[in-house]
Amino acid sequence: VYARLDGAANGKVSINIADTDALFAAVGLPGLALPKGFGRKGTLSATLDYGPDPRAALTNIVADLEGNRFTGDLATTFDGTPKITGAIATPALDLSAFSSSAASANTQSNETVASNGWSKTPIDASALASANADLRFDAGSLVLDGITIRNLASTLSLDNARAVLSLTRAEAFGGAITGQIIANNRGGFSTRVDMSVRAVELGDLMQTFVGYDRLVGQGDASLNVLASGSSVDALMRSASGTGRLSVPNGELIGVALADLILNEGQGGGRTVFSDLGASFVVDEGVLRNEDLNAALPASQLKGAGTVDLGAQTLDYRLTPSLTGTENRDAVVFPVTITGPWAAPKIRPDLEGALKATFERELDAQKKELENRAKNAVDTALQDRLGVQTQDAQSTEDALRDKLKTDVIKGLGDLFGGN
Repeated sequence: VYARLDGAANGKVSINIADTDALFAAVGLPGLALPKGFGRKGTLSATLDYGPDPRAALTNIVADLEGNRFTGDLATTFDGTPKITGAIATPALDLSAFSSSAASANTQSNETVASNGWSKTPIDASALASANADLRFDAGSLVLDGITIRNLASTLSLDNARAVLSLTRAEAFGGAITGQIIANNRGGFSTRVDMSVRAVELGDLMQTFVGYDRLVGQGDASLNVLASGSSVDALMRSASGTGRLSVPNGELIGVALADLILNEGQGGGRTVFSDLGASFVVDEGVLRNEDLNAALPASQLKGAGTVDLGAQTLDYRLTPSLTGTENRDAVVFPVTITGPWAAPKIRPDLEGALKATFERELDAQKKELENRAKNAVDTALQDRLGVQTQDAQSTEDALRDKLKTDVIKGLGDLFGGN
């Protein structure tokens, strides 16, 4: 490294640290308790360019931190709030060291959420104001908390306490993920998630994030939601936005809707479905869907209802209609899904089924009475006026024809015609 009197320096830098804690101890500094793969030991080589502006740049970086290898370029300016720019790439990044301690915390968190709702602990997002950044990060694979993301291409923009993470390319759960996650701490914390997933394994996705393992199938989904608040609980209760879900083929494990809609029991089994589609709107933490459609082997399902994200409760209704000739005269039962989403009650709606059946019978009888009345009026008119209808001819047409014939005959008689 070459240094000048004005404070500038440049040259090759090569660092080989066998034990970071030991190095810090030797110079009288406390250890950093770094996780494995992030600086406990490793090597780094780069070209340094430091100027009195003040600025510092590391180019041609090659680093190996216990198997996590990085290449790229980084530059930092120190005029006011530090700004970091550059690009880093890695063939494989293992973040398991961060998830091992988080796993027990997540388990506790899930238990707490199930019993007490979302966390009301204040969110500390003050770190968003510590620096500005414009970075690109690419990874062949990234592992965190059991999730493997492949072919990752992303950018991070951090400006005045507002961070935008953009996923231009990512593969996870067997499918593709793109979109943005925004965290804004300007005058209060808010976040926006604008993501799309394509052909992902929904069972793996939901098992990983919400612990739900009863849905099997590949699907597409999109979500654009904004939330604000100082805790997770406040964020969930303020969420607003839109979304859409599409599943060409799938299974719901643990409940046989085909039996439920015929009121033939509700224990165990599975539901095979196809062509499931739904859109939803979220307003003040309540998700509302009105247009769910799905095909079952012998019926078509429509669904509508709400999911209270803040209270973690469901109020949903599935309405079936039989599509085959088998059991065409059977009474079908709507299915209601209500209560806490951790243990919802799924049961046939007997009252709704009886009401729908009564309304169908009433409509049928009304139509039959209307037909009888019409036939009686037609018969009376035909007898009174001496009209005879031809095949497929209405009484009105027969009267019109007779009137035409009578008028022509009358005019003929009046003017002496034959």
